[in-house]
Amino acid sequence: ANTTHLQNNRKIRSKNMSYQVIKGIGFVLMNSFFSDIEVEGKENIPTEGPVIFAGAHPNALIDPALLLLHCNRHIKILAKDQLFRLPVMKQILLGLGAVPVYRPKDPANASSEASSVHKDNSEMFKAVWEALSNEDAIAIFPEGTTEMVSHLRKIKTGIARISLGFNKEVKNKSIPPLRIVPVGLNYTNRNRFERDLLLSVSDPWHP
Repeated sequence: ANTTHLQNNRKIRSKNMSYQVIKGIGFVLMNSFFSDIEVEGKENIPTEGPVIFAGAHPNALIDPALLLLHCNRHIKILAKDQLFRLPVMKQILLGLGAVPVYRPKDPANASSEASSVHKDNSEMFKAVWEALSNEDAIAIFPEGTTEMVSHLRKIKTGIARISLGFNKEVKNKSIPPLRIVPVGLNYTNRNRFERDLLLSVSDPWHP
């Protein structure tokens, strides 16, 4: 029993170290990409309890990196399962504890053998609810796709299914209420090196 406990502690420390190292590298990279990063509403970020960060998604992989670096919580990112097929990206995502999401609209998922992720996303929901039960934070991009536009596109149902399912899972448990925190990302010019960014954190709300 003691051996198993020590092994589990080592795994946890290793995961935490990987997370911090990747964040450190990301911090250096983001500071070189942007001439100025302004964070508005940082006081709206809950310091404890389960949280879902719901971010705008105009700039592909840059968006989740910015949430990880500037939201001051240990965050699990939800990422499309196809990203886990890329060897280097897979190692980064695993180091961050990211959770794969199956999306039937992805061309590579047209084949029934294309994805190792359950098509009903049951494993994704289980992993997310477990993280929230441990009072961690997750990040999701409710638009479900990325495009550089100045307005929100149609919101998918994922965030509602996660929050409603979680509230049902913990109905009789003494866990602080879940809070959803909307996050806006506004780039002066996503295609220009050393551009400016405004990351805007809105008031949290209870689903």
